[in-house]
Amino acid sequence: MIPSEQPADFVRTAPAGAARVSTIATQPYKLLRRFSLLSLLSVSLVFAVCSVLIADFLTRHVVNRDAILTMEFLQSVVDVENELAYRDGRQPSLGDRHFEQVFERVSRLPDVLRANIYTPDRTVIWSSDPNLENVQETPNPELEEALQGHLHIEMDLAGPNDPKPERANLSAKPVYFVELYVPLWDRRRNAVLGVAELYRVPTGLFESIGEGTRLIWAFALVSGLLLYGVLFWIVRGADRTIRDQRERLVEAERFAAVGELSSAVAHGIRNPIASIRSSAELSLHDAGPESAESLRDIISEVDNLERWVRDLLAYSHPDHAGPASADLGAVVARADSAFRRECERRRIDLISRIPPAVPAVAGDEALLEQVLCSLYANAIDAMPDGGQLRIAAEIGHRRAVRLTVADTGHGIDPAQAARLFTPHATTKPNGMGLGLSLVRHIVRRLGGDVRIESVPQQGTRVILDLAPAL
Repeated sequence: MIPSEQPADFVRTAPAGAARVSTIATQPYKLLRRFSLLSLLSVSLVFAVCSVLIADFLTRHVVNRDAILTMEFLQSVVDVENELAYRDGRQPSLGDRHFEQVFERVSRLPDVLRANIYTPDRTVIWSSDPNLENVQETPNPELEEALQGHLHIEMDLAGPNDPKPERANLSAKPVYFVELYVPLWDRRRNAVLGVAELYRVPTGLFESIGEGTRLIWAFALVSGLLLYGVLFWIVRGADRTIRDQRERLVEAERFAAVGELSSAVAHGIRNPIASIRSSAELSLHDAGPESAESLRDIISEVDNLERWVRDLLAYSHPDHAGPASADLGAVVARADSAFRRECERRRIDLISRIPPAVPAVAGDEALLEQVLCSLYANAIDAMPDGGQLRIAAEIGHRRAVRLTVADTGHGIDPAQAARLFTPHATTKPNGMGLGLSLVRHIVRRLGGDVRIESVPQQGTRVILDLAPAL
C-alpha cells in the first residue's frame, strides 16, 4: 500500500491571491529530559540527606542508650558500696579497696580499653594504666561537665598519633572507641563522689549500628528508585499526552490552511470535471474499439480526480454531528462495489469478511466510506502486478470493532513509517498527500484510532479501531 502521507522535501506555495497561513516553529519544551535529570538529582539529594540524618540519629541514640546503661550499672555498684560503708560506720570513698576491686573487674570487661577514677579534686585515684594513678588531670571540659553531674559521651577514632596524650597509648592501631565520663553520686544524690572515665570499643554495638546504617541506606535506595520510577512513569505519560496534543494542534492548523484553499479550488473544478466525465460517457456509446479504451481511461482518471476533490472538501468541512451509529457491513459493501471493477481490471482478488454479528460503530457512514475508499485506492496502487486485498472485522474489548485492510503489495520503507500520517507529503507522482492524514483525522473524530503495520515486499495492514455505537 502506498500511503499518500510520506515526508516531502519541498514546500507547497499557495497560489497568488490566496490567503497565506504561516506556522512559527518553536522549540518544544523537553519535559521528560529535564525531569529525568532534575528529579534524579533532587530525589538522590533528599534521600541521601535523610539517610545521613537518620543514620546519625540511630548511632547517637544507640550509643547514648548504651552509655546510660553503663552509668546505671556503675551507679548501682557505688550505691551498694555506699550502703555497706554506712552500715559499717565508714565514710564512703572511691579510694576504698572495695571500690578498687569493682573497678578492677569493670576494666577487665572485653570491650574496655582503659578505666580511670577521678576524685572531685581532678586526681586519678585509680586507673587500669598504673602510669596514670595519682596524676592530677589538667583542665578538661569533659571532666568538668561530669563533675557537675552530667554524663558526657564522645565517639571518635584513636591511635598512636592521637593529638590527645591520654588517648595516644589506647591502641597500637587506629580504632573507633566510645569515651564516657560517668558521674558517681553519693547515696542521697546530693554530691558527686567522683567520675569514672571509660574508654570502650563496643564491637557488638558498632556491628549493630553498621547493620542498621546499611538497612537505612538500602531502604533509602529502594524507596528513591521506586519514587523516581513512579514519578518518571507519570511524567512520561504527561509528556506523551502533551506531544500528542501538540501534534493535533499542528494538524488542526494544517487542516485550516487546506480548508482555505480547498473551498476555493474544489468547488471551482467539480463542475468542469463532471462535464468531462459526461462527455466521455456519451462518446463511449458511439466510439470504436480503439477510442473506447482511451475514453474509459479518461473516465477512470476523472473518478480519481473526483475522489481528490472529495478529500479536499472533507478537510474544509468543519466537524459536525452525524448519525449516532453506522452499519459497518453496509459501508464495506458499498466500498467493495465501488472498487470491484478496478480490482478485476488489475487482477486483484477483493475478499471481504465482515461477520453478521459485528455491532454498529460510532460515526457517520459517509465519512467511514470515505476512509475505506482512500485505503482501497492506496492498496490497489501498491499492487500494480495484481495481488490480494483483504478486509476483515472482529469484535474487541467492550464491543469495539477492529477493521483491517490488508494488501500483498510492496509494503512501506521503515524509514518512512514515522511520518505516514503527515499531510501534504506523498510518494505518488501525481498524489496530493491527503489520503492517510484524512483517514486518521476522520477516525479520530469518530472516537477511534488507526495504525499501520508494513513489511517491505510483503504487504501492508491498516488497522482501524472503531468505537462502538452508544
